[in-house]
Amino acid sequence: MTGSGRLFEVAVAAPLNGTLTYGPPVDSDEPVAIGRRVLVPLGNRVVTGYVLGPASAPEPDQEGRPVRIRPILDLLDTRPLFPPSMVELFRWVARYYHFPLGEVIRTALPGGLTSGSGRIVRLTPAGRKAGDRLAAEAGQAQGSWLRSLLDQGELP
Repeated sequence: MTGSGRLFEVAVAAPLNGTLTYGPPVDSDEPVAIGRRVLVPLGNRVVTGYVLGPASAPEPDQEGRPVRIRPILDLLDTRPLFPPSMVELFRWVARYYHFPLGEVIRTALPGGLTSGSGRIVRLTPAGRKAGDRLAAEAGQAQGSWLRSLLDQGELP
């Protein structure tokens, strides 16, 4: 459980029924408002989620142990992408069409928002030297991700 006691209901952009509970971001005191996109851990990967509001602490597991709450990893936007009044509409659409809530929200928002984490990979001078060597050894063709990284110096 998180130390601050604030928990958030998050719908993830993944084929899951229901929502998940996350704690506040570890390295940020920024407000986590309804409608903000966040990066959250889901299993062994990181996915985009949408904050739907405050959450209650989940019930203990079948053995009576408290459920471990993982924190939000990152806040992707400075402002909410949708107002709190849209949450009930998204829930209704998800129920009516038997479609995951996070996928409903992702579909309702403008395209391209969840195609990446908003992070950029940039080459250091040492990385460029190693990449050039690796590309030459592997015979990387034009158009490959490595060739694009080497040509542009960064990739989203």
